[in-house]
Amino acid sequence: MNSEDASTGTAAMVPSEPSVLSSRRRLFSLRLSIYWLVLVTLLPSFVLLAYLAKTNHELQRERVYQASAQLARKLSARLDQEFVAIESGLQILATSKHLSSGDLRSFHAQASEALRTQVAYNFILTDLQGRQLLNTLRPYGSSLPTSGTPEALQAVFREERTVLTDLFEGPLVNKPVIAMGVPVRVNGEIRYSLNVGLEPMVFNRLLAQEQLPRDWLTVILDSSATIVARSRSPEVFLGQKAVPALVEAIQSFPEATIETVTKEGIPAVSSHYRASLWNWTVAVGVNKTLLESDLQSRLFWMFAGGVLTLGLGLSLAYILSNRVLKTIGKLNEAARALGQGRALQLPGVGFLETEAVSDALVQASRVMLQVQHKAYHDPLTGLANRALFTEIALKQLSAARREQTGLAVLAIDLDEFKTVNDQLGHHVGDLLLQQVAYRLTAHIRNSDLAARQGGDEFLVLMAGADQALAVELAKRLVAALSEPYPGVHIKVSASVGIATYPISADNIDDLLLQADSALYEAKRSGKSRHAIFTSPD
Repeated sequence: MNSEDASTGTAAMVPSEPSVLSSRRRLFSLRLSIYWLVLVTLLPSFVLLAYLAKTNHELQRERVYQASAQLARKLSARLDQEFVAIESGLQILATSKHLSSGDLRSFHAQASEALRTQVAYNFILTDLQGRQLLNTLRPYGSSLPTSGTPEALQAVFREERTVLTDLFEGPLVNKPVIAMGVPVRVNGEIRYSLNVGLEPMVFNRLLAQEQLPRDWLTVILDSSATIVARSRSPEVFLGQKAVPALVEAIQSFPEATIETVTKEGIPAVSSHYRASLWNWTVAVGVNKTLLESDLQSRLFWMFAGGVLTLGLGLSLAYILSNRVLKTIGKLNEAARALGQGRALQLPGVGFLETEAVSDALVQASRVMLQVQHKAYHDPLTGLANRALFTEIALKQLSAARREQTGLAVLAIDLDEFKTVNDQLGHHVGDLLLQQVAYRLTAHIRNSDLAARQGGDEFLVLMAGADQALAVELAKRLVAALSEPYPGVHIKVSASVGIATYPISADNIDDLLLQADSALYEAKRSGKSRHAIFTSPD
């Protein structure tokens, strides 16, 4: 080769080198690719698990809020029962023959004896001017205070009814007490007010009977939102007003759940229930900090578990990449051996570690499905069930008897609902039931209660309602529930049966039976209408 050829050959070789280097720069590391594969595979799963954990926590928190609201209603019912028992004892004592005959000395002895079987602190007899005529805390004939009787007890004479006072300082004992008074009639006129004094510890004992979850707080408030009893530190906060946020909520809503701060300055979620009979309130507070720390704990352990799993995955990726790279090295040696004419030894490559990671992800996906199933399970309509309906109906009936007011039960059944399920499917039927629940709650009064009895049967309880009001609501419901439903071409209407107290029956079971009887009569008469129970007599 001459110098010119050599020079030409060299010049031809130079341009090719940058191309080879450029090609090599575009190559990716197999080890890094496997690491990225592990990260891309695991990280979305961790994010999804964290999201599901947060969602599950929120649902659990909502269940805690519902449980606190149910506890407030339960304690309020027990408080009402306590007051009813005290009122009954007072009314019995008020019929004493000694009061009718004016023998107050004998009545003082009788009342003192009655204290042994009562939760009462003392009995007091006052006249129209509020003067104490006798007090079981003092022997008969002793000097008694001429003032200090709560003004609220004067309503016993003015309105001729039982009166429950707020917390006040007793003029004789000089400590906080509550009083209930009933009228005492002599010869057809109200001559005295028979009052019973109650210590706050009576209500503290009532709260102590309830086994509360850790760091829950229960409070009993009188009609002025003053603390009468408290499950924690009652002696410290007795007689103080509830926190302003709770006071405002009680004044605005008879039942609600709000975020507030306890007297100790602890953030809490408070559910309250105000009884309509005595206007007292029971509040149940749940420590919000503990609820949120539970979520943080879950996320921490999930993060720790994620880091541990990720570290394991990267270790497995390191082992796998080493095995693959080792195999490639052996293949290169085999290729060189082939070029040199030596015997070939092709190594095998095992991926058992990859199968282990796959098994771990399958197991994780099963856990996620279970969590998701629990997280999204919820009642269909959100209306009251039959048990709650019956419980409230019994209370309202008792109040109606005492106050001599009316009570109405409406039984509602959807016409052609079975056709919707048969032709359009149960999913459409479920959506239709949710619309029915929405329309029901939109057309009843705030004091009424709507419940789902089962299937396409619903109930409405109307407190303080006579037959005319019940018929008016029944007409509105028939019209509202017979309006077209989105996505349902089948004509769906509603039939309503009405039973009222005291005309139809004097107990809840009979009212429900008679409302059902009227409902069937409405269906037999052509559906999409209402019917009133008529006695066969």
